[in-house]
Amino acid sequence: MRSSPSKSPDEAAVAAAAGWLRIEVDAAALRHNAELFRRLIPAAAELLVVVKANAYGHGLLLAAREFLAGGADRLGVHSIEEAHALRAGGVEAPIMVLGPLTAAGFRLAADLDVEVTVASLDAGAAAAAAAGPQRPLRVHVKVDKARIARVRGDSMAPTLHDEDIVLIDTGFVPRGDDDRKW
Repeated sequence: MRSSPSKSPDEAAVAAAAGWLRIEVDAAALRHNAELFRRLIPAAAELLVVVKANAYGHGLLLAAREFLAGGADRLGVHSIEEAHALRAGGVEAPIMVLGPLTAAGFRLAADLDVEVTVASLDAGAAAAAAAGPQRPLRVHVKVDKARIARVRGDSMAPTLHDEDIVLIDTGFVPRGDDDRKW
């Protein structure tokens, strides 16, 4: 009988490399990249930079601060925990949670003044339940046009009615659409 659970292969590899593994992040390069994208897009367009998964290994707060200093208007994260870490680190810029949330996650998003995405009526209902007059919640509705197009028959197609929507702030551009039309 083991006294402690064994490590996963990933955890074992990280532990073995801890003595010699090092990463150097060039913060100026992160800022430069945001500045470059800012110049490439129309002035009226907002620049959202995704910093999920610890900013892909660059460091969540370091990368977020540099991207914002370089002209990013908002940040995208996968989880409410990442959004919470950014707020706790002093980031006041708009943050959008791109991943799925629980009812508690929607409530925390409203408390943190964080935007959320929903991809189903159930998620929309949970977002609506979390929001209120004293606790607004900005909701971005993800619409998968390709999946809807594959559905045969109007009775099977998902529908959204005005009373089902808290707020549609934006949509996502699927591949194949002309994403140069900002």
